[in-house]
Amino acid sequence: MRVLVVGLDGATFDVIRPLVHNGKLPTIKRLMKNSVCGDLISTIPPVTSPAWPSFMTGKNPGKHGIFDFVGRGRGYSRVIKTAKDIKAKTLWRFLSDAGKTCIVVNVPVTYPPEKIKGCMVTGMLTPPGACYVYPPEIYKELEKMGYRRTRKRIEECSSPEELSHLLIEIASKRTKAALYLMDKFSNWDFCMVVFRCTDVIQHNFWQQRNIIFDIYQRVDGFIKNLVDKAGEGTNVILMSDHGVWSSI
Repeated sequence: MRVLVVGLDGATFDVIRPLVHNGKLPTIKRLMKNSVCGDLISTIPPVTSPAWPSFMTGKNPGKHGIFDFVGRGRGYSRVIKTAKDIKAKTLWRFLSDAGKTCIVVNVPVTYPPEKIKGCMVTGMLTPPGACYVYPPEIYKELEKMGYRRTRKRIEECSSPEELSHLLIEIASKRTKAALYLMDKFSNWDFCMVVFRCTDVIQHNFWQQRNIIFDIYQRVDGFIKNLVDKAGEGTNVILMSDHGVWSSI
């Protein structure tokens, strides 16, 4: 039995349901129609950095130890949290130890990459220039495909349209890499891919719903590619780490 998990960072039914109703998200609509779905309570605090480790471990932040993006280092210094700070076994560790092959792509707080049966491409909080893959030999393969890790250009975008175009480009490369790895590790049992573009566009341009709607629609197509590649009989989980709020 195969399991495919697709994470949409910051995704909210406030955006999804109207688009599904208007026929704009055919893949998500099909998944919702053929399964169960609903609003879930996020972690406390409802933030990316503790929420994804809670999914990975099945534990709340008080038990896995991640409460924020940064923590206290020596003295009063602040250091970025890493996977080494997670005080619990991850889902893919349990699966690997049971002989199952896993593919993990772009899940936040997974750097440094864990040595699992299969492969891991780390996500958010990976330091610039660091080797973000396990096994290391797939690094050059992903680089040739144009896989991108840096946030530098995201921060330099000067308009909603420019940011949207860049986010779609990055998400497309994420999908391409995941599809490649699903072929390379063809006997995989568990695959997880996280798209952060939904979160980034909402944080920056929540009032410009047309830009947000376009991102969701493009991601719907990427989800279709992953579901089709996974094949019939695969159990698909579509999830988010938290909803979205605006200070405006």
